[in-house]
Amino acid sequence: MVQRRLPEIRFDGLPVEAGAGIYHRVNASIAVLEDTSLKAPINTVNQVDRFDTYYGLTRPFTPSEWFAIKPVAGGRFTYYDQAQAPRSDYARGLAEAGFDAELQASSTYDYKNERWDIDGLRHVVKPYVSYRAIGNADQGSYTAIPAIDRTVFATGLQPLGLADRRDIDTLSKTNTLRLGVNNVVQTRDSTYASRNLAELDVSGDWRFDRTTGQDSFSAIQGQLTLIPAKWFSYDVYTNISPNDLTIEEINTGLTFKDAGVWSVRVGTNFLESSTPSSASLANTKGGIGEYTLDTHYFINEVYEAILRLRYDELGGRFTYKAITLRQNIRNLWFINYELAFSEGDSRNGSTSIKVSVELANF
Repeated sequence: MVQRRLPEIRFDGLPVEAGAGIYHRVNASIAVLEDTSLKAPINTVNQVDRFDTYYGLTRPFTPSEWFAIKPVAGGRFTYYDQAQAPRSDYARGLAEAGFDAELQASSTYDYKNERWDIDGLRHVVKPYVSYRAIGNADQGSYTAIPAIDRTVFATGLQPLGLADRRDIDTLSKTNTLRLGVNNVVQTRDSTYASRNLAELDVSGDWRFDRTTGQDSFSAIQGQLTLIPAKWFSYDVYTNISPNDLTIEEINTGLTFKDAGVWSVRVGTNFLESSTPSSASLANTKGGIGEYTLDTHYFINEVYEAILRLRYDELGGRFTYKAITLRQNIRNLWFINYELAFSEGDSRNGSTSIKVSVELANF
């Protein structure tokens, strides 16, 4: 069995100005959680009703056009109607403090290329720093709180802010500085403003406090996207160990599209289960070697057809095949009707039918 929400009701509020340039934010949820895979004696409770809420404040400052900083403070309260013995229930309050800061610089170059529709170049670079401190985040973890919403495997950097953490049942003490730099190369667009030709983002975490087995420095994350033409783009994501600079993960993708009509993305995902100095990412035992295909076809302004395929190179099989019909409701809501077939997924059956509703992004 795996974690289940039976059900969960959530409210995620957007930052709203409270006056004097201060913004506040409220999140809240009520959930019935279940996980029968938890084992005694460490975890004897596998079902719990949980109430959780977060309230945060932030005040952006822009001393100059090239520098911005945003102090952040917030608190999160969580109540569990059941807890590990000898407690019958448990309540926990956490507080966070930190900031998000960003620098910005740019330069322009008088370069033109009619074949690739380039009319001048502009390079924008944005170094950024984020810091969060949650001193008592491990309060009650594993000893009192049923560890149902726990940490799951992920290669990317996880949210720093307390409001965005989902693994709240197994939080650890947080004292982390995130460093990164974002680069964008743009050109004038023939129809409107500018368009991006290339994007590069590199980031990593410096952990002043860490859990057992965790390094002071996280893996270095790199994301590169090249868009030489409106109909074509190439993206690559890498995850590099800072200790020996070995590549632990590399994902790539080629996308071809005719805007508003169709798009096709062919991708590869390779992940090592460990970090030996010499080994093929695709052939590492226990790793991932996957090829993907995502196609979109717009039938009309209302309906879009989507086909997704996932092929496991190591297992020699298609692990996921899905056909989705997406309905656009006045550009406010999207309803997805999906039929999927999967192999090797221990969480779900081989065939699934799903209907989901999404709020359009603005």
